[in-house]
Amino acid sequence: MDPGADQERRCIFCGDDGRLTREHVIAQWIIEVLNDMEPGDAAPDWGTHYWAGGTVERERQHAASAPTVVVRAVCADCNGHWMAAIEGRARPVLEAMIRGRRVSLDIHQQLDVAAWASKTIAALEFHEPSTVVTRQEDRDLIRRELRPPHHHRVRLAHRSEVGESLIAKMLVARSATAPDDRPDAFVTTLGIGFLVVQVWGGHGSDTGEGLTRTGTSASRAVMVWPPVMGTVSWPPAMPVEEEDLDAFTREVIIWADDSPDLAAWRSRRQLPDP
Repeated sequence: MDPGADQERRCIFCGDDGRLTREHVIAQWIIEVLNDMEPGDAAPDWGTHYWAGGTVERERQHAASAPTVVVRAVCADCNGHWMAAIEGRARPVLEAMIRGRRVSLDIHQQLDVAAWASKTIAALEFHEPSTVVTRQEDRDLIRRELRPPHHHRVRLAHRSEVGESLIAKMLVARSATAPDDRPDAFVTTLGIGFLVVQVWGGHGSDTGEGLTRTGTSASRAVMVWPPVMGTVSWPPAMPVEEEDLDAFTREVIIWADDSPDLAAWRSRRQLPDP
């Protein structure tokens, strides 16, 4: 059974079986910022590109009315309360980075951005439920404590130029200690305007073999989860260009290409054509 199958009629965060809403994984205010960054184009053409490192047969590209991804997996209470609160707290510093402005993040702002990133990635997974890696207890922890799970890492990079305003790169992998043949580790990289947000982890990366610790600061990225005491400055010294995003996504779980059992896992899923 697919890891997300039991969540089809329940909120992925609180588990409530009430009415689910259409959650915009990329919030409306971000859409407005990205539209505002398109000079001289009152109605820009957007495209949604879903890529999952070859693990999803239904990888897709299609025209979209706005730069967002919508999932029906969150209840109205979660959507309108704690999730909205996370968006509100993280918005000032996120908007500045999306527009390419220099910022310094204190420890509280790092936590706000990290909570936003893990919340966003947990929802984005359900765009393709068959490749969900986070567990219910992980999503419940994000909801209750407004922070990422301990096995998540969150770092921030930047693009020197913006080609596609919104990009998502998703990679799942299976560790050598996985209890079954499903993926138990992930990397997701989001390019939003000038900002690059990367979240990686999963219980398979918590074994010591795969959770690459890149340090709190590097030439191409700064870590915000675990948070850094004091402040971190963004953008880092070196950008991650659009053509390098695939490599940037793969470098934190270096054994992802050594997961041959995923081929057998994919072949058994028998997904219908979209």
